[in-house]
Formats: sequence, C-alpha cells, structure tokens
Amino acid sequence: MQQYVILRHDFPEVHWDLMLEEAGVLKTWRLPEPPAIDA
Repeated sequence: MQQYVILRHDFPEVHWDLMLEEAGVLKTWRLPEPPAIDA
C-alpha cells in the first residue's frame, strides 16, 4: 500500500515536502507551493 506525507516547512523559506513510500522506498520532493487539492 502506498503512503504519503505533505509537510510544511518555514526554513529557509516556506515550502512543502511531498514524501511517497512504495515497497519500502521513500521518495521526496520539495514543492515551492502547496499541492492543489481537488474536491
């Protein structure tokens, strides 16, 4: 089962980390703005 985390950071500037785990491997991306949430 895939799992994910979106984490907001304030240093050195505001950004968001997107972390995805699949098959025990963690992949991360730094996002300059929050991801869009489609409702």
